[in-house]
Amino acid sequence: MNKLTLTIAVAAIMASFGTAYGQECSDGDQSPECMAQQQRAAFAKAQDAARAKMKEDLRRQFSAMDANQDGKVSKEEFVSYRLRNLEKKQAEIFDKIDADGKGSITEDEYVGSVNNLLKDIASQIANTIKKNM
Repeated sequence: MNKLTLTIAVAAIMASFGTAYGQECSDGDQSPECMAQQQRAAFAKAQDAARAKMKEDLRRQFSAMDANQDGKVSKEEFVSYRLRNLEKKQAEIFDKIDADGKGSITEDEYVGSVNNLLKDIASQIANTIKKNM
């Protein structure tokens, strides 16, 4: 799970608690209602920023897919781009799993890397939630 996906997921979860985007409490108001209102506004703002970033990233991706830059992506361009991207990402994943750099992976390396990945994802989600509260 990449950081953008994580950000969007957390923002969507938090925004589901309601939004009070742009509303402010009176100076010095530390009531639970005010603090919750401020948190909802912050989460809504984060969600908007994540959506804008995702839209920008998708436009860049579309341009990269459009090999002949005619403003359209043919089936061939789409498949070619996706396969190149998939191959590159799979090679990067393999390199991360191949902890000893020998060019091959053992069962222990594979199982250990998946377990570490799951721990990292759980930690990232927890940290993102803490940071936004």
